Amino acid sequence: MQRMKQVLLLTLLLFGIMMAFTFNGEAAPPSRQDVQTLNIGWIEGRGVEGERGALLAIQQINEAGGVVGPDGTQYRLALVQPLRPLVVAEDLPIVLDSLLEQEVIAIIGPIKNELTLPNIETLANAGIPILTLATSDTITDIDPSDHIIRVRAAERFYSRALADVLLRERGYNRIVLVQTDVESTEALVLFEQAMNAANIRPVLKVQYTEVNEELLQADAARIIQQNPQAVVMWGPPEDAATLLQNLRASEFAGDFVYRDALEGVSSGVISQRLGTGIIGATSWAYTIPNAISQTFLLDYVTAYNRIPSAVEASAYDAVWIVRRYIEVAGPDVSELYASLRQSPPIYTVQGRLDPAEYANGDVARHVTIYRLRDTGGPEVIARYINDVRLPDDDLLPQEPRIVALIGTITPTPTPSLTPTQTYTPSATFTPSNTIPPSPTPDGVKVFTTLNQVNLRAGPSVNFDIVGQMLAGEEYRVLAVNADFTWYVINYQGRNVWVSASVVELVDPGNLLTSLPIVSAESIQTPGVLLPSPSANTNGPDLVIDSVLLNPPSPLPGQSFTVTVLVRNQGAVATGPFSVSTTFQPGGIPVSGSSNGVPGNSAVGINLSASVGGTGSFTINFVVDPDNRVVEINEANNIYAFSYTITSPVIAQVEGLTLAPNIPLPITGTTPDILWDGVNLLTQGNARFGIIPNLDYNTASAASIDPALLTLTSLNSGQLFSGAIYGLVTNEGQRGVLRIESVIGGSLLVSYRIFGG
Repeated sequence: MQRMKQVLLLTLLLFGIMMAFTFNGEAAPPSRQDVQTLNIGWIEGRGVEGERGALLAIQQINEAGGVVGPDGTQYRLALVQPLRPLVVAEDLPIVLDSLLEQEVIAIIGPIKNELTLPNIETLANAGIPILTLATSDTITDIDPSDHIIRVRAAERFYSRALADVLLRERGYNRIVLVQTDVESTEALVLFEQAMNAANIRPVLKVQYTEVNEELLQADAARIIQQNPQAVVMWGPPEDAATLLQNLRASEFAGDFVYRDALEGVSSGVISQRLGTGIIGATSWAYTIPNAISQTFLLDYVTAYNRIPSAVEASAYDAVWIVRRYIEVAGPDVSELYASLRQSPPIYTVQGRLDPAEYANGDVARHVTIYRLRDTGGPEVIARYINDVRLPDDDLLPQEPRIVALIGTITPTPTPSLTPTQTYTPSATFTPSNTIPPSPTPDGVKVFTTLNQVNLRAGPSVNFDIVGQMLAGEEYRVLAVNADFTWYVINYQGRNVWVSASVVELVDPGNLLTSLPIVSAESIQTPGVLLPSPSANTNGPDLVIDSVLLNPPSPLPGQSFTVTVLVRNQGAVATGPFSVSTTFQPGGIPVSGSSNGVPGNSAVGINLSASVGGTGSFTINFVVDPDNRVVEINEANNIYAFSYTITSPVIAQVEGLTLAPNIPLPITGTTPDILWDGVNLLTQGNARFGIIPNLDYNTASAASIDPALLTLTSLNSGQLFSGAIYGLVTNEGQRGVLRIESVIGGSLLVSYRIFGG
């Protein structure tokens, strides 16, 4: 019980909320009948996702004594519902009036973009704060009143965070984009903008307004042909499940990225087994290991016997934001956003809110990128605030550690500085995509699922950083601090500290509490004996982190460079070693070398090559192929890499006007096409073709299947603005043709013809 009080107090302090009420010496505390009720509206209606989070916050606030305004008036909060449910966008004006008639001081919701966007003007004119959980970028763009306040990140932040993980951190350059509903257009466009900024184009883009299983099955086959490193999809979970099932059946080995993966699995539409490994994005995940998140999780599960979603967390935060304003300024919250713009940072379940740094109605810009485990839960990959990736140890200061969600709660009978409540993880629970720790109880070990976490000279973020623990590395815990929030490990022969909040604990023998409790000074003091570190870190271990091709899609015969980033994740320096591969087409061997790399360091090795021919290929880069370096792990030296050799553009014309009955040669002297005033006809052996999902700007010869180039004419019904067709000339050169417009008797077209 003492432990729960400590956690609750920490939570409230991080919110910046003082729960003690103050009165002057002449006034008595308000009596029970003096307590006033303030109504907060829940616009979505009963039973809709988010309601429980708001109700939980209100229950906790009222049980703690309610809210005391600046004049000493005591308030309790109530969540009120509209008299009719909000089902379609047309319902919103009536639903809003129903809440305003109940004298609500603020409204939480709507959640869905399709309910919010058509009603921006109505919501903005309500005269009270609307704390929306919808994510469309344009919601607050067109609200001049600043009454609409967004308490979840806008859609652009999810798309940019996903792009950052895939393009920058993982170095992917072969990505397929899939969209199966109109509502996702904004998210896809934002993601593609991030790709364009990185000078990367999708190898295939599939877009539908209506789709069925047969189309998705055919798309899966075309996607596999592109050898993508990742497939990024937006659309209903039913479509995601169908596409992923077909991809997996075709042995797709890349990453499947689906924005709403967790929701799809939680609803049961995507099975837990099928969902394993999907990468998703959300504003908050219940596995974020900071104090407020884990306290909220425990409170929510205790209250409702279910796991909270990101929407529930956002609704919970929204109530606390309103409560804080009432405490400072009173029950008139009409100037809530203006006040937030001048507020110091606030810590909430989603994380640090810094509305003074934002604009456009935003108070939250948090994104969590996760991968679904084989048990269905989200494994956090990266966290972002306002497009900035958080460092691995940038959690709330001095957080108590909750080791895992799977396990038992063991209360400690005697109060002390040692946590009175700890979570003991199951010995059989192994996070996916990590090196499985040994179940043998030969000591307490830690590893991280993050890319890297900081190691420090003492048990606090105020101590100097002395190194990094990388994903997949495992260290034995030698000692702990007094409250078990920091662990001592041996790193390169030195005893250092790592925060318990950024590592996973492996303690099948329940030995953690038997370890020595030490201070920052004692671990470096002679005479203080700590256990010997595990021997499995004594040696070099070479791995390839990334391969970068410049230019990303070379032309045949064009020289290109390849930078191979090699990391030594062992603790001991290497001697000289090499990196080799064989480029296709043509089987061209290439290699480069390094004089060596220190322990826990990386080096870039540059290679150069030139190949003939075109196509998409996957090859293996091998570090230390001749085993000159004796490594602690010789099985992780291969890195698969996919790339495309594109065709050169030998002819390109934009906006060419075709007059009737004048044959046009495209690449030679023989006429290839003719516009007769109604139809566009081929001449000689030239042919048109309908190529599914052909993109005019990214097409190459390899993306135009000659077997589909069978049409000798395009009729008037096919000659609409924006229509794109494949083309082969009389000289056998493939290209892409775009219809710009039909004006009077003239046809306006653009085309690109490829060599090779």
